[in-house]
Amino acid sequence: MDGTKTRSLQDLPMPITDRTGSGGDEDALRESVARYRRLVENSPVGIFSFDATERITEANRTFFEILGTPSLAKVLRTEALTLSLVVDKAFADQCRDCLKSGKASQTERTHSSKSGREVYIRAHLVPILSKKGRMLGVQGIIEDFTERRKARELRIQSERLKAERELAGGVAHNFNNLLQIVMSAARVAQANVDSGNLVDAWEKLDQIIYCSNFGAEMVKRLQSFARLRSQSLPSEGTVFDLSETVKQAIEMSTVWWKTLPEKNGLKVEMIPDLNKGCLVRGSESELFEVVVNLVKNATEAMPKGGKMKIQTFVVGGQVVLQVEDTGEGISKEYLTKIFDPFFTTKGYESVGMGLASSYGILLRHGGQISAHSAEGEGTLFTVKLNLASNEVGSLEPVSRTGFHQKLRILIVDDMPMVVTVLEDGLDEFGQTAVAAFSGEQAIRLFRSNPADLVICDLGMPGMNGWAVGARIKALCKERGIPKPPFILLTGWDDPASEQEKMTESGVDRVVAKPVDILKLLQIVQELWDAIKQPQGRNAGV
Repeated sequence: MDGTKTRSLQDLPMPITDRTGSGGDEDALRESVARYRRLVENSPVGIFSFDATERITEANRTFFEILGTPSLAKVLRTEALTLSLVVDKAFADQCRDCLKSGKASQTERTHSSKSGREVYIRAHLVPILSKKGRMLGVQGIIEDFTERRKARELRIQSERLKAERELAGGVAHNFNNLLQIVMSAARVAQANVDSGNLVDAWEKLDQIIYCSNFGAEMVKRLQSFARLRSQSLPSEGTVFDLSETVKQAIEMSTVWWKTLPEKNGLKVEMIPDLNKGCLVRGSESELFEVVVNLVKNATEAMPKGGKMKIQTFVVGGQVVLQVEDTGEGISKEYLTKIFDPFFTTKGYESVGMGLASSYGILLRHGGQISAHSAEGEGTLFTVKLNLASNEVGSLEPVSRTGFHQKLRILIVDDMPMVVTVLEDGLDEFGQTAVAAFSGEQAIRLFRSNPADLVICDLGMPGMNGWAVGARIKALCKERGIPKPPFILLTGWDDPASEQEKMTESGVDRVVAKPVDILKLLQIVQELWDAIKQPQGRNAGV
């Protein structure tokens, strides 16, 4: 590195040998060095080094090819090349950090070449020190990881699709059971009404409502599980009882711990011990996924069946979730690696992302996860989250006489039966419902006689709910009248996250279908109270 000329590996001088030695030994040494040079020069990984002035002193052909600058390989033999001329800023900064700190480092990242080509690389850097510990430079290797990364992502996608397929099968099974209850209860209720037995008829109607709500929650859980989540947690989150979330997760993951084992003649005994008041703040759907991952992991650890105990409790200002199985256990060697991405002991059938994903989710929630296990003794996973204050609020229930304001409410949906049901529900509570079966019809009705409040479906042909909201907002601005509260109903997954679109369209609240009429009226009352108008603009119309 003390010379003034930068060289490739092929230009390195032969090592100084003992001139008094035999010619045969010297020839063998030369041949050994030549073989080493050829090995390095033709290596599938890029090999390079640079000195304390950031001048590249050695590099093989692959180094330049990976970085998308093969023409510089020849320049290296005659001219001095610096890091900034070959690598992008991020990689150069990493090299400088190694040079400055004297510590080895490694990374995986996307590298942008000077020509605009992007390649995903894995880089390892090691400092070069003199015998006295003086920093001389850095040696490194880089690998083109682009294709392997794509293959890895495909494996992850395949695993996710497999999990969703299995989960969908379990949901279908549960839905068939729910529909059986609904159909049977409806028939029995009809028979009870015919016979004048209204008490039993009311009981059957309660069963139908319960099953409908349960089915709606099941759909939400499936959507949450399938959704690709953001890497960050919403700043405010929500407060919810983790025990209820765990209860739902156990039910939703029945396909893994019950259905599939039973198909193979095995039995997994589920032992839930869930305490109320385990309040946490955050994304319920993400923590739901953590529970599902732990349940699935525990089931897979018991290929011959066994017992799974799930507990939730509060201790020392923390909410604790424990999932314990009587499976094969984890060796001490692997126990420290189970939260690493892509680490798995299950072969090619798994990509090892469940626990790593759960670890990331809990980290974003300010929580922690640990595992205690030994081979042949089962495994205990412990999750700890901060206990949240009791902020779980709810709106006051609406009674037939409790909603004092009589409003003219425009209902927009392309399904007549949905409009009819909502009309009947609103009329029952003293409201005046006006029906529109398309976005265009809704605009015509609003233009001729503005409504006090609008309840509109999102997914409609021609003009969807966003467009209806935007048109009504524009009409109100043109006429100089206040925009009415606008509720968007939808069966799609989490459109409320599109805050910018809500603002542009004048949408005040996004409500997931199906929604109980009492819950809908609570929202109507809340929105109406928020605008602080003592009387509706068209009350009594």
